[in-house]
Amino acid sequence: MQAEDFTCFKFVDETSTNLTYCRRYARAEGGQRAHQATPRHGGPNVTLVAALTPHEL
Repeated sequence: MQAEDFTCFKFVDETSTNLTYCRRYARAEGGQRAHQATPRHGGPNVTLVAALTPHEL
């Protein structure tokens, strides 16, 4: 295997999430009823892109 100069490599990662994510089932104190509705509409998505080099993120 030939030697490579790893200092010039850049690793790129992309991820996204929806801002309206929440639990489908609520939790409440013992003996209490949970009064929370589940969102029924799609909200905005947020995308995060990051690049990792040998020196920094």
